Amino acid sequence: MATGKHYAGIVRRRRFRRAAVVLAAILGLLSLTWFGIRHTSWLGPFLADTGRSVFGPAAVARIEETVYAVEERWNRAWHGNDPPRTHWTPPADPSTAPPPVASSATASVAAFPPGPVGPMHPRFGPAGDGAWTALPDARSSASAPAMFKTQIHPDAGRPFAVVAVVAIDLSRVEVHLEPGVYVPEATEPEARGMVRSGLIPAEHQNTAMAAFNGGFKTEHGRLGMHVRGVTIVSARSWGCTVARTRDGRILLDTWSELEGDPSERVWWRQTPQCLVRNREFGDGVLIDENKNWGTSIRGGTFIRRSAIGLDRFGGVLFMGIGDPVSAGGIARAMRHAGAVTVGQLDVNWSLPKFLLFVPSRPGSDTFEARPLFPGLIYFKGEYLRDPSSRDFFYLTPKRSGE
Repeated sequence: MATGKHYAGIVRRRRFRRAAVVLAAILGLLSLTWFGIRHTSWLGPFLADTGRSVFGPAAVARIEETVYAVEERWNRAWHGNDPPRTHWTPPADPSTAPPPVASSATASVAAFPPGPVGPMHPRFGPAGDGAWTALPDARSSASAPAMFKTQIHPDAGRPFAVVAVVAIDLSRVEVHLEPGVYVPEATEPEARGMVRSGLIPAEHQNTAMAAFNGGFKTEHGRLGMHVRGVTIVSARSWGCTVARTRDGRILLDTWSELEGDPSERVWWRQTPQCLVRNREFGDGVLIDENKNWGTSIRGGTFIRRSAIGLDRFGGVLFMGIGDPVSAGGIARAMRHAGAVTVGQLDVNWSLPKFLLFVPSRPGSDTFEARPLFPGLIYFKGEYLRDPSSRDFFYLTPKRSGE
């Protein structure tokens, strides 16, 4: 006959097996979730939105904070002394880089391409930081490049953190804004019935050079947007605003300080407070714990971020993607690259992206998206055939006379 100790041992073993199964299931689910977030554009936002509706925004923010904090500690412990992480091979011969921008105080127009700016920290000189590399236009290979890229490491103690920056010549490139199918969510009655395809319009499908992500969802600050004569979300006076005027200029500044009559703005999109304005960092930008630019509930989160900037003449547009960086990190990198005013766009793993449109195969007249660097989450047909749920900017060559 079995003893009481025997039965107790059986119960303990069963409990241990159940606990092991539950633990394995949790770890497996977390692994699949982590993989899905890193390899799909929809899973991360879906889980975050579902979690907010069930558990509330504060609970989800704490979870995100914990995950990012663990990742940051891991990176610092295991990769703090690694060689600098790079997104592409730096130029082999820096002497072939574009000539430097004229430093004359009397200069009145933007020079393009920008001059080499060099690394922010001597440690990253061999990584090719600050040297510009051409991004040819696949639709017009005979033209001189209107876009250049560089990479910058903003933190001497974090070689795994890098910001990719694209410089765009606004004298030859037109910038367009398009709403996503769902984002930003409309708050203005006039926008409730607006048709939103989430695609580059048909008239620009054959000329689009590139596209990049827009800004936050409406629930995250109610940041404004106006496009095609319709205000989707009304403007916030403190919001950093990128706008296109009727005469074709691109503006970037705090809404209350933006030059000109608002009625002369063809489109505009708002971001949180400007990271940089007139070369001055915004209040609290350099404090990693600041929560105004999409950090977690307690701050201190280093995540993937995107930003937009203008040079001092308004002739060169900068778009940057940093990973993993704080708001201060991407602000420092964008300013170092040449932007005097900078606004943050979107954040988190799957949302920031800069996509180039290239032939789907040699000689093909069908184009598809390719990322600026490996690791960006995207669809090959994104913005062209696969509708985007979120707003985005896209680039086309300027027509003669524009």
